[in-house]
Amino acid sequence: MIWGSLKTLAGQFVHKKSFDFDSLQPILCDELTQLLVVQSNESATILNLVADADLNVNVVPVPLDYGAATSVTGGKGPAFDPVPIKNLLSGNVKGERVYAISGDKLYAPVLGPLALVYQRKIIAAASDADDNVILASYANIYLYGLLKHAGTQLEDDEMVAKYGGFFADAVQLANSRYNDQAFGPGMEAQIPGGSI
Repeated sequence: MIWGSLKTLAGQFVHKKSFDFDSLQPILCDELTQLLVVQSNESATILNLVADADLNVNVVPVPLDYGAATSVTGGKGPAFDPVPIKNLLSGNVKGERVYAISGDKLYAPVLGPLALVYQRKIIAAASDADDNVILASYANIYLYGLLKHAGTQLEDDEMVAKYGGFFADAVQLANSRYNDQAFGPGMEAQIPGGSI
């Protein structure tokens, strides 16, 4: 679905003749970047860390389209665990299979290379004739999120609760499909930073 069509559809649920959905789209995209874990928005890269003598840790910039980490792996052994940057820099961590992401950089006690699987940053549609990977594949999630944020702007608690619930359920369903594809039915991914 293109952005203009979704705005027209959303307008049918808002009791205000002209509503600026364009102003809500960046907020929704930021929220979706953090909450939605789907294969169609996934990317992977190899990171070669370099030593930072001042911080006594290794560092590398994350990709420009980085939104949220799904996993970090490298060498033999299990995936690396995310830790707060302050713990990593102070040495207050267990083992070397840990990493932190802060300020658009990945930090780890090992040099790597490390494989980063991540969700790309969701970019708002640029015009009414445009779409993005989530709008094209998950129009329902986009619609419910947009209506939830519209309800907040309109100070309509009933609208926020109704569409916020639909939004959370739709995101959870999409994420569970990713988990089923990646790990098999009934298994749950260990998403850095937690889940919804």
